[in-house]
Amino acid sequence: MNENSEALLLIDIQDVYFLPGPLLLHKPSEAAGKAAQVLDKFRKEGKTVIHIRHNFKAFAGINKAVKPLPGEKVIHKDYPSSFLGTDLEE
Repeated sequence: MNENSEALLLIDIQDVYFLPGPLLLHKPSEAAGKAAQVLDKFRKEGKTVIHIRHNFKAFAGINKAVKPLPGEKVIHKDYPSSFLGTDLEE
């Protein structure tokens, strides 16, 4: 992690919540677009970005609007909490 203590956590912005995924959320594309704007700002400023994704069996990929770049941390989780069973607290 950068020496800057500010980090962006992008949690569960996954294909399962977009069409044709089975767990469609309300306006997921709009939400992902806003997240992408913040992500772009953090990347331009060289700040830490952490992607968190749930280990779904289908449509588990992180949505293309906020795809991780090489070197960005991706945490895989098996529970609703991003802390349970992951190294996020570190």
